[in-house]
Parts: sequence; structure tokens; C-alpha cells
Amino acid sequence: MEKNGTISFALDFVSFDNKIKSLETLEQINLEFMNLMETIVAKIVQNRDEKSEIVVSNACRFINTHYMDRSLTANLVADQFKITPAYLGKMFPEHLSRSIADYISEVRLVKSSELLKGTSLNIDEILEKIGWENKKHFFTLFKKRFATTPTEYRLKSKTTEY
Repeated sequence: MEKNGTISFALDFVSFDNKIKSLETLEQINLEFMNLMETIVAKIVQNRDEKSEIVVSNACRFINTHYMDRSLTANLVADQFKITPAYLGKMFPEHLSRSIADYISEVRLVKSSELLKGTSLNIDEILEKIGWENKKHFFTLFKKRFATTPTEYRLKSKTTEY
């Protein structure tokens, strides 16, 4: 693996070979090989975790840029990064403690709150801008997220502005 350039183990295999040759019992040799295998497995796991963190970070950037696309789904994001939706769906909770669908909804909800505060667009226009299709579902999630309806949110934001 190190020779192929996929993972660098930072191990001196010549020293390892010399150490193995200097050991006297099979138990000592076995222990050295077990230590080597543990080191290699730990590096592989670390490398996998680092790569999946990069994929999730890039997927978040993609979502933040394309949230207004009505067709934005886990499948679309996974296709963008040439991975399966199931794999992407597994990585998101591991790194963000939420599903990709929840992340997309959160981005859209936050953007809708910004639009409610900063524009005079009506709810239908805001839903169009954020790529949200189901108005009833939007109202349900908005109220759950902000503990108020979008209209009340807009009114409260107007009264608390400086």
C-alpha cells in the first residue's frame, strides 16, 4: 500500500526486518508482527476517516452552494462525488451527527430565516428561492426549528431590529 502511494505508514521496514532477525523466540517474532499489523490497521482507519471527513466537508459546501435546487437530494450529492448515496448517508451522521436530508433541510431553513428577516418576499417566493417544494412540511420544520411560524418570525425580527 505504501509503495502504491495510497497510505504512508512512516515505518522503517529495514529496521523492522533487522529487529525480527535479532529476535530469539517465535513468541517475540509473533508479537512484533502483531504490533506491525496494529500500526498498519490504525493508519488505514485514520486515512479512511480523514478521507470521509473531506468528502463530508465538500458535500456540505456543495449543499450550501446548491440548496436552491429543488432536485437536491442525497443521490445528487453522492453522484457529484462519485460515491453511493448509502455510503454518503453513512458518513454524514458519523461526522455531523445528522442525516444528509436533515442537513439540507437545515441549510434551507436558515436561508429562509435570513430571507424572512432581510427581504419582503412572501412565503411562496421564499420557498421558490430555497428550493423547498412542500409548503406544509416547511411550516412544520420551521416551527420546530425556530419555535414560531415564518410570519411570526418575520414580525419578531422587524420589532427587534435596531
